[in-house]
Amino acid sequence: MTTDRILKTLDRLDAKPFKDHLAELRSRLIRIGIVFCVLFFVSYLFAGNIMKVLLIPISSGYLGPDTRLVYTALTEGFFAFVKVAFWTAILFSTPYAVYEIWAFVAPGLYKKEKGFLSRVLFLGGALFLSGGLFGYFVLFPAILSFSLGYAAKGLIPMPRIGQYVVLSVKFFFFAGLVFELPFTMALAFESGIVEIETLRKKRKFIYLGLYCVSAFLIPTDILSQLLLFLPLCLLVELGFQLSRFIRV
Repeated sequence: MTTDRILKTLDRLDAKPFKDHLAELRSRLIRIGIVFCVLFFVSYLFAGNIMKVLLIPISSGYLGPDTRLVYTALTEGFFAFVKVAFWTAILFSTPYAVYEIWAFVAPGLYKKEKGFLSRVLFLGGALFLSGGLFGYFVLFPAILSFSLGYAAKGLIPMPRIGQYVVLSVKFFFFAGLVFELPFTMALAFESGIVEIETLRKKRKFIYLGLYCVSAFLIPTDILSQLLLFLPLCLLVELGFQLSRFIRV
């Protein structure tokens, strides 16, 4: 195909020049950055209130409603609030960033591809947020209660605020990723990486493995183990049902 024919084809498809695509991408990235910075500033102003929400798991887990964390370095308290503001801004700016990326990519997609991608984004986002909230406000207190239970053996718990913020953020994102299990299963079934019937026949081994994971994470409390094990089983079952909704 000659250069003239390529240019004619691009004109017929009403394609934008490459420079225009770069300019559009740059403008969208700038808007995402501005939104993040604004949210970071607002989050830092309300970091004290956000910290009260972050203390709910450790307050309900063991230390009680008057929970106070400590810091041992002069700048640790300041940077803990900066981390709180940063991750809060990340969480709330992500939907806008996804929208901007979608608006940039969508014009080049076919109708079926748009439908598939929109379902993937919606289901993936909903599962991640649900998992993060469930893990943080239900499972995290149980794990903290187990960890802080050693105080009954003559130890004095003095959680550091910097470590607690990092741990809480990691647990939120870890729980959100775990709740992506049905989404990952459905994509694997749809792409042919794994046969759905093969996993269905091995259900009992999957459940046994999930209970082993629950027992490893929460080794002493059977009720807390079940609190983790049963949602994981539901996620597996949801993964079997979800494949029909994300097909291209």
